[in-house]
Parts: sequence; structure tokens; C-alpha cells
Amino acid sequence: MKGTIFNIQNYCVTDGPGIRTLIFFKGCPLRCLWCENPESISPKLQTSFHRNKCIACEKCQEACPQQAIDLAREQRIDWSLCNNCGLCADACMAEALEMIGRPMTVEEIMNEVRKGEAFYRRSGGGVTISGGEPTLQYEFLVELLKELKKESCHVVLETCGFLKWDQLEPLTKMVDIFYLDIKGIDPAFHKKHTGVENEIILSNARRLLANGNWVVFRIPLIPGMNDDFEQ
Repeated sequence: MKGTIFNIQNYCVTDGPGIRTLIFFKGCPLRCLWCENPESISPKLQTSFHRNKCIACEKCQEACPQQAIDLAREQRIDWSLCNNCGLCADACMAEALEMIGRPMTVEEIMNEVRKGEAFYRRSGGGVTISGGEPTLQYEFLVELLKELKKESCHVVLETCGFLKWDQLEPLTKMVDIFYLDIKGIDPAFHKKHTGVENEIILSNARRLLANGNWVVFRIPLIPGMNDDFEQ
């Protein structure tokens, strides 16, 4: 089993206690208008082109089996032909082409996590799993959490809470702290600005608290959108 990982950051100190490793899952069921990382929304691997880095060496064109690279194009890639295989990014010496997301096994992630064990022990840190939305890759998330708990790793799960309680409840036994993102309280506002209803999110928030879980609520305050008491 492999998950699609957006990024892994080491030695972080702002997303949970102590020094932590942050694991970003790719894919999110919400479509927040203010999304900080829109490239993490799609669960699929994506090819990204940075025009300011391109040196027109043509290596990407030579590497592409789909003939989707056209140097005469402003963005170089003919998206109707591209299948996001990543060969062009591998060939790009200037790093103008980049793959957003990479398939990883649980063991590959654990190898990254183990590099910070000494820092976790001394600082009271651990691992924070974020996204995107980690629960969108539910089965893979469960397998990773099992492995983390086997190694007695402190776990923070950052989630929007948009999943059934039958799925969320098993995670409560493997997660030390839930960072629960609340985008808005008003149902109409939430639907308009995130694309989904918030009934299940608020219900899960109440259930986590009733269950005795450690929950940290996080609310992105967007001026003029959700920075008043009604929303």
C-alpha cells in the first residue's frame, strides 16, 4: 500500500508540542476559497512548471514519452497529452519542472520519521500528520498511525473533520491530539465558501470532546468573510 504525500518537513515547532516531523497528505474534500496550499487539493500526482527557472535545455522534451512538451508554449506542457508520469521533472536539471506529490509506503515514511527520534525524546515532540486532508486516504492513514504507535511516537492529527464518526472514532485510540479546523459555524457560509456542509464536522467536534479526546480548535480568520461572531 502506498499513500500520496505532498511534503515532509523536519524540525518543526509550530504544529504540536516539541520538535516535530510534519507529514502532508495530498488531497482534500473541501474547496476553501482561501486555501493556503491549493496544489494539495487534488489527490492525484501533478506536474508543475516554473517558467522563471526554465533554461530551455530541451531535456524534458526528450524525456517525455507522450510528446506533451512544447517549448513554444508559454507553460511548456500540453495538458491534454500529459499523464503526469514525472519523467520530464526527473530530467529537468534546472528544476523548472516539479512533481507535486509522491507515492510512499508506510515504511518509507517511517524511515524519515526515525531520523528525528532523538529530537522527539528530548523536546517532547513527535509527528504531526496534515494535508490536504489526511483522512481522505483513510486506509493508508490507519496503517501509518498503527506503525507510529508501535514505536511510541506522539501523534497530532490535523483534520477538517469531514468524515463519518464510524471512521473517526477508531482514530481516537491512535492520535494524541486532534487539531480540528473549523472553517465557519454558519451552515450557509460554510457551504458557500468550502463547498461542503458543516453538520458532520460540528457533530464530530462534539463527539471528540465528549469522548475525552484532546482537541485544539483552529479557525482561519479571513477578514470580511468569517471574522465575526455570526459566522
